[in-house]
Amino acid sequence: PIAAQQVGIKLLLKAESCYATALDIEPTHSDAIVERASLATEIHRASSSQPQHDEVITELHRKAVAARPDSSLVRRRQGEWLNEWDDGRHERIDEAAHAFSAALRLNPTDAHSALHLALQHHRRGRWRDAAEAYEHAIALAPAHDEAYSFLGSLRLHRDRDLHAAELSL
Repeated sequence: PIAAQQVGIKLLLKAESCYATALDIEPTHSDAIVERASLATEIHRASSSQPQHDEVITELHRKAVAARPDSSLVRRRQGEWLNEWDDGRHERIDEAAHAFSAALRLNPTDAHSALHLALQHHRRGRWRDAAEAYEHAIALAPAHDEAYSFLGSLRLHRDRDLHAAELSL
């Protein structure tokens, strides 16, 4: 398995190099920009690269959005990266939520983006927004077990907090 992983990483690096070369030739080539951001994310996942690469990948995703502002997939990939690169800063969570919101505006049937938008609201303590987004994700994909689980967890914590507040009065 380790040898296969190394081969996979080498192939990803070779592909990323090809996109970098394409961008040297034509810096505004939107397909190359988008794919390079996606590849950089995959390389990061596969190799556990250093934290200084995180800002580089974040910037690649921003360039991909600038190259394809009307692509729900590009917006969702940006949100996924920002969600994955969780350094605990609220700005990062808010930026991910913005990316998932944009993906949903562009593709209102994207259950994946709806779920991840709900998770961002949940992480920020925006309970009402999170519940609405979970319900939207469930409406889009009724078999989505994760959305039901997170919505149930949210309601359990909300009810427990309300009960604790009542007891303290």
